Amino acid sequence: MRSHLLLAFFFFLASNMCLCQKYSMGISLFYEINQFQSETNYKRLDSVCKLIRDNRVEIKITGYADFLSTDQFNKQLSEKRAFAVKNYLLKKQGQYNLNITQCEGVGEKNSKPSLSQLGVAADRRVEVFLTLFSIN
Repeated sequence: MRSHLLLAFFFFLASNMCLCQKYSMGISLFYEINQFQSETNYKRLDSVCKLIRDNRVEIKITGYADFLSTDQFNKQLSEKRAFAVKNYLLKKQGQYNLNITQCEGVGEKNSKPSLSQLGVAADRRVEVFLTLFSIN
């Protein structure tokens, strides 16, 4: 009898694991100098949202800036970038099951100064990290 209960318990666990799967993915959105909104980036977000239509999604958004300008300006710019993405996604909330769990701007964190007066394009970005909970 005990082996039957144990076997039933394992089948229960296995069936629940099949019902809900968790996937993670990230997308990087890049910006021009001092830019915090981008139609190109919004189109990329739309494409991602269409892929995740039938899933519950948790989202973390982090904005960055390069070393150009002051620390305070870069912090504010990175926050504007992150919150512009958040606000855009919130407009899509009715179409998709999105849960934004984090949104922050970290300024020029991890940006390495260079001699270029054009900054570092790869540091002017917003990282959107998505965790999808697919229900089969």
